Amino acid sequence: MIFKFKKKFWFLAAFSLAAGFFVFPAAAEGANLLITEAQIAGAAANNDFIEIYNAAASPQDISGYKLRKRTSTGSESSIRVFPTGSVINGNGYFVWANSEDGFDQSIGANVSSTQTLAKNNSIALFDPEGNIIDALAWGDNLVNPFIEGEKFAANPETNQSLARKFLSDCGCYQDFNDNSVDFVLSNNSTPGQQNIIS
Repeated sequence: MIFKFKKKFWFLAAFSLAAGFFVFPAAAEGANLLITEAQIAGAAANNDFIEIYNAAASPQDISGYKLRKRTSTGSESSIRVFPTGSVINGNGYFVWANSEDGFDQSIGANVSSTQTLAKNNSIALFDPEGNIIDALAWGDNLVNPFIEGEKFAANPETNQSLARKFLSDCGCYQDFNDNSVDFVLSNNSTPGQQNIIS
């Protein structure tokens, strides 16, 4: 598993060793947070959710973090700003879901709103300072999407989700900073749980 802060770490490490000293940099705030699953339609059209995973062993306060989306035309809007007291446990999950007809409650979502996801969209997780922590784009003909690497080319169908690959050999999620290789379509949506790829 490759995280952005690890790349920065090795660059700094190499520079420090060449200069005759070594500095161990602290990981950037939020560097261990990953978008691990997104669903744009379930039993109902608005059964949408986004799952975030904390790859660190310690809890992280994500109060003030934001989920935002862009449509295929590049129009941007807020999905949810996480309220004060929002915490994601170490190696734990945090889920946003659409609130229509109590869908958020049915899957045990941590936060909710009336916002929706659709085909040919992109989403991003921001820290309170406005830095993008992670992003995911899917579909086609996207204008200025939130993205890492290349977009995931397909749109999930009803009751499918975009699921980040879970690697059993390391017990971790794949993160090559490329939506096209880090995600697959899954027929088993698992909000708040380890992804099951099928």
